[in-house]
Amino acid sequence: MFIKKMHVNIFELRNKKFFKLLLFVITIAIFSFSFYYLVITFNSNWLSIKKSIWQIDICYLVYAFLMLIIAYLGEPLIWKKILFLLGHKLSYIKSFSIFYFSSLAMYLPFKGADLAYRIVLLKKENFSLINGTVSVFYEAWFSFVASSMFAVYFILNFLFLKTNNFNVPLFFLELIAVFFVAVFGIISTKIVYHASESFLKSHLNKINFKLSAQIFILFYFIVLRVFSGIAFYFCLISLAPKISINFFMAISIPNVAWLASLFAFFIPKGIAVREAIIVWALSSFCSLEISMLTALIFRFIILVLDGLAGTLGLLIIGKNKLYMVINKK
Repeated sequence: MFIKKMHVNIFELRNKKFFKLLLFVITIAIFSFSFYYLVITFNSNWLSIKKSIWQIDICYLVYAFLMLIIAYLGEPLIWKKILFLLGHKLSYIKSFSIFYFSSLAMYLPFKGADLAYRIVLLKKENFSLINGTVSVFYEAWFSFVASSMFAVYFILNFLFLKTNNFNVPLFFLELIAVFFVAVFGIISTKIVYHASESFLKSHLNKINFKLSAQIFILFYFIVLRVFSGIAFYFCLISLAPKISINFFMAISIPNVAWLASLFAFFIPKGIAVREAIIVWALSSFCSLEISMLTALIFRFIILVLDGLAGTLGLLIIGKNKLYMVINKK
């Protein structure tokens, strides 16, 4: 019996090692291809890129910053709502500081580091490990579903719509497909529990969210994706104000790029992978230099806001710790 159990453990260990190796190989392959594609595109269009830089409309970039700031401010708010539904109250300031300070871990070379660190910070706020884990996985799941809805819309348009003219049959097909993704996302919340159980390595009692609450959370995430998509659209038209592209196609592109970067498991925040997807997606609607610059500008804005939000979160957490130390004395 002991030998059999030991054999099973060794087999599981080998499977885990193989799985990690497979993830590493996939990551290297995706990153290498993306990086090579970006370098080749950048080098071959360098002169055009230099000219386009001086044609950027700064006003549109300011609008892009404002739209992304709204999206950034909204993320902790919906996570705060999820915590409330789980029976925990957390101020917006604390949810903001925990959310964005932990988000800096996305720049570490493995997926999920930000989620794990957010759970750790919640534990320090005397939240139960179970509810903290469920809240984080719920937030991540509905974020994924919202982005998937935009990705489905983009893929259907990209495959079947060859012009910018309105196509009634395709429109209804898109509605059905997007609705199906939304319904699937809501009824598949068991995935959240399985992920939470796997993370905690223990059985969880089922936590039921009302259907209306789940619809609200998903709708809120869709709104946030629209704001971030509009920010991307402003980056695009700051370079090409007369570009011929469906508005909803444009705001869907960053969602497609984000989803694709999930497969690059060890690449910090999908760097290079997202940019390669954006350049590829936009190349059907504008020149490669415009596509490249749009991807780089959008990444730059995200880097700036991530840095500002993460630093602000660190300062708030540090101030709260100092206040607690002073009170204890």
